[in-house]
Amino acid sequence: SDGYILLIGNANDNTIIGNNLSDSIGSAIKIRENSNDNIITDNYISNCSTGIVISGYDFPEDKLPTSNKIINNTIINNQKGINLELCENNLIKENIITNNHYGIFFWFAGLAISNIITHNTISNNEYGIKFDPQPFLFSSNNEISRNNFIDNNINAYDSRPLHSYIL
Repeated sequence: SDGYILLIGNANDNTIIGNNLSDSIGSAIKIRENSNDNIITDNYISNCSTGIVISGYDFPEDKLPTSNKIINNTIINNQKGINLELCENNLIKENIITNNHYGIFFWFAGLAISNIITHNTISNNEYGIKFDPQPFLFSSNNEISRNNFIDNNINAYDSRPLHSYIL
């Protein structure tokens, strides 16, 4: 297996609620291509390579994951807390994201489009939020606002700040 505890692909309108997910060499939860309107809430995720991933796979052949909600989860002690790549219009809200290397990580940031990250507590991470730029790709219209950054080594880093909004 790829090391996923829960993998959602080509699935819509699911709710993942109230799980204790830990000790995965991969991701605890991964939402893949063509997966929309899923809710990930009230989960405790720890000691995984990545806590939660929202990622399209074969862009542009597949539709990007859209309108998924990650709300009120506790995500601690992972390499990456939440990883966004090849996705659009997702909501990351009211999560506790602490003691990860990357709290929230935009990989392949150029195709992370119009996501909203708000009202999270992001603490004690090496990077609170990091956009990992790829050549010729740019993140766009992401709103990062009203988060509580506490004791991160670097709160937010985007080498191309004109393409994302950290408020």
